[in-house]
Amino acid sequence: MKIAVCSDEMKELQEQKIMICNFFDRNHYYISCDIFLTYGELVSSERVKNAQYQMYFLGIGSEEKEVLDAARIIRKKNKNVIIIFITKRMDLMQEAFRYLIFQYMVEPINDEQINMVLQKAIHYLEKKNIIFWCCIDKLKYAVNCEKIKYFESKGRKITIYMNQGKYEYYSSLKQVAKIIDSNSFVRIHNSYIINLDYVTALKGRNLILRTGENLPLTRSYYHSFKETYSKFIIERI
Repeated sequence: MKIAVCSDEMKELQEQKIMICNFFDRNHYYISCDIFLTYGELVSSERVKNAQYQMYFLGIGSEEKEVLDAARIIRKKNKNVIIIFITKRMDLMQEAFRYLIFQYMVEPINDEQINMVLQKAIHYLEKKNIIFWCCIDKLKYAVNCEKIKYFESKGRKITIYMNQGKYEYYSSLKQVAKIIDSNSFVRIHNSYIINLDYVTALKGRNLILRTGENLPLTRSYYHSFKETYSKFIIERI
């Protein structure tokens, strides 16, 4: 999981990063947490431009307009991203919620408050099927569901094929199917679960992905695939 923290106060910035990292360390999550001292630096970063952060902590001090502008840019880039405002000011709450912020935290904040917000945020991301957790070397890695092309099972290992790169970990497709969104992901073979968003064509018994791969659709999964895919297409019309 990638997290960005921005504030014009270095002391508060560092304290917030420590509290955030401590929560994830205690719970064995793998994250990267980047800090920014200005909102200009934040919105011009490549990770913001490419919508790579899943969570933002934005501090509101004297730079009210810059913070709200940053929130607008972030929300436009990613409708599912978690945005959390941290401020001493109560008067901006109504304005802040225009940008669909997840939480409005009033300073001073402590470990307990950060822990509660992070637990709530993780639950939201899981419930909405925005992220998928895989466990590698006893650490939980957050995978963006929208960027998963398909899961492949070989022996006791699962490989998650992404737009860029892949993840390998020990599990089974049966376990994956229990967790992943059954409206967007469907099993097509004993060895494959596919993201329907990547399917462009069915040729014979092969599915063609928009990234060029051909995956086999076996007879035993043919009808369930057709039914799920039809519903998927209708919902997107």
